[in-house]
Amino acid sequence: MHLLLQLLVIVLAFVSHEHEAVAQYVPPYTSIVVPVNKHTDAAKDLYSVQIMTTYVNMQYMHANFLLDIDAPFIWHNCILQWNIYPGSCPNNTYCTSPVSCEEFQCTDVRTSYSYENSASCPPVTNSSTLPGWGFCTCPVNVINPMNGSCGEAQLSYDEFTVNTSDGKNVFTGQYGAYPNAAACAPSSSFNSFPANVTGVMAFSFISHQHEAISQYVPTFFTSLVAPIRKHTDAAKPLYSAQTISSIEGTKSFHENLLIDIDAPLTYHECILKKSIAYRDHYCRIEKICRQPLQCSEDICRVLQNSYTYRNPSCPSITSIPSSPDMGNCTCPVNVLDPVTGSCGLAYASHDAIIMHTSKGRQFFIQVNTASQYASCASSTSFKSFPANVTGVMALSTARYALPDSFRNYMYEIPKIIAICLPSRLSARGILFLGNGPYYFLPQSDVDVTSYLSYTPLLKKPDSFGYFIRVNAIVIKNRSIKVPANITTKLSTTEPYTTLRTDIYYNVIRRFSKVTKKIPPAKAIAPFGLCFRTSKYNGTISLKVPGIDLSLQNGKNWTISTTNSIKQITKYVACLAFVDGGAASEPAIMIGTFQFEDNLVVFDIINSRFGFSSSLLRKQTSCSHFNFTLTNNS
Repeated sequence: MHLLLQLLVIVLAFVSHEHEAVAQYVPPYTSIVVPVNKHTDAAKDLYSVQIMTTYVNMQYMHANFLLDIDAPFIWHNCILQWNIYPGSCPNNTYCTSPVSCEEFQCTDVRTSYSYENSASCPPVTNSSTLPGWGFCTCPVNVINPMNGSCGEAQLSYDEFTVNTSDGKNVFTGQYGAYPNAAACAPSSSFNSFPANVTGVMAFSFISHQHEAISQYVPTFFTSLVAPIRKHTDAAKPLYSAQTISSIEGTKSFHENLLIDIDAPLTYHECILKKSIAYRDHYCRIEKICRQPLQCSEDICRVLQNSYTYRNPSCPSITSIPSSPDMGNCTCPVNVLDPVTGSCGLAYASHDAIIMHTSKGRQFFIQVNTASQYASCASSTSFKSFPANVTGVMALSTARYALPDSFRNYMYEIPKIIAICLPSRLSARGILFLGNGPYYFLPQSDVDVTSYLSYTPLLKKPDSFGYFIRVNAIVIKNRSIKVPANITTKLSTTEPYTTLRTDIYYNVIRRFSKVTKKIPPAKAIAPFGLCFRTSKYNGTISLKVPGIDLSLQNGKNWTISTTNSIKQITKYVACLAFVDGGAASEPAIMIGTFQFEDNLVVFDIINSRFGFSSSLLRKQTSCSHFNFTLTNNS
């Protein structure tokens, strides 16, 4: 007999990530809730929670899981399949994707989260495989809470759906929950369970998981890496990072995404498909296919209301029709073209950005995938982009930008972005996501983070970008004061440092005075101060005083000649600072020319910005990372 208790369980684990977003977006719910049932038809009274496991034939399938505050991870009646897309899984069956025995999740769950019941638990082996899978799966021990016996289950990537609430009412809007460890067990494992209870819900992981995040450091990599290219074939110089869009067998398909530290959501050229299995009749190999986000999902409203661009040029997303052939309504979002500043339309999707791993010295063949939300846009959205660049990589502080998307694993990659932009078209720079160390040749034993100075990152309302405080601009021991109410923005899409007219005028006047012995030249737009010079062997022969940015905490960011003087023609070089106008907002914006061959670090965890000043002074550069692919198995 089942007695339904009028009780709602607040699932704290699934809302704890949202603390950062709450400051900028208040969702219509305050908690996530599931009903609890009491059962008296087993050897002892027990309680279960009801979870929605999958969406089939326009409705959710429900399953009941025993409530267990001792269990280290969830396990339930499900089937492992390497292909879990619609049509590949039997009706009324819950299918999920296996964790390979070669993945770190497998080792970590076995050593840190598996049941400690030595007497009844047999040793686990890696002998189990799935047809067509090609890799060994990951068996783990599980304890039957009814009789204390030990059994075996297979670790999987799982997904559940729960309802939301404001504490008074249960809403129809659903919330997707992605447990970091779950396992599939055969139906015979639940013979001793109450009727219709086919799993164990492990609530212990609410506390253990956060503990594991802080204690577990992966031994095989410290960061994710991508090469950076410079492009000058668009309206302004831009930089892209090369990621992996998909892997088919032993072949990787790459895509280049513009680096944008303002964008709240990654978007790229891809096609929405209800089924994205890697087969030609589902999705052509040369195309990137993604599964659409439904407009009924709560995350859709969050993305539309808080994490997309608000701009007068943006269309109304409420009146946009669904993408063709998707059945249910899809989730349109606004995206901004960083080249033209125009607003366009994309469709939010379940996505994956794949990058190589590293320990800071070279690229490893091994890759890591970030499951996140991104958006699919049509090829016409990228006409203004440089050649072969078909997307925007969002590296802002927004909740669904790339730095915050590596949460769904057994540990959390630190939210630290290190960017080293190349100064030449023929050279590659480097992007790191995660902790140092970072080593550049030829000083292969010197961690480049040792060159960094730090200043606090500032937050600005209605922006996901990065800001610092510049108190003064110092040129040859003379300070140009900056008004106290001004914050300085950092940009990866604007090519040169832009100053409000009053600040720009003072900088030009002072710089002209200290360079009066250098013959002037007629100014070439967009620059206001130019010099007659010559260029030998690709290097600037002109030498000028450094420009120091005096920062909030007393640190100085030195902009040397290579980052302050831009060679325009063979005989003309200009000060690479631009007049932004009398009403320029922000009053100071530091552009990418000033970043080239500097290592800059956006440490979101500690809310600080790191800068090395020119690496050329250290006899290295951004192109001196070792890009050789190495096996780290």
